[in-house]
Amino acid sequence: MQINLPSKFEETLKNDNKLLGEVLRLISLFSDWLSDNKTEFFPEYTDHGIDHVQSVLNTAQEIISEKSWKIL
Repeated sequence: MQINLPSKFEETLKNDNKLLGEVLRLISLFSDWLSDNKTEFFPEYTDHGIDHVQSVLNTAQEIISEKSWKIL
């Protein structure tokens, strides 16, 4: 499974190819690691695996105002 960078984040980063490339590289590296997430020792804690990270990114995209995107 792979983390998908939400479109507004990608759109914001496209003006800096080096930064966009680095973000995409890190997403690729961490996607594998997060996919193997296990909560062996504390199963009652929130699972901070790939689904959770994707959900946080998607939610962040939705709650950032248009005015704020222009500042980013």
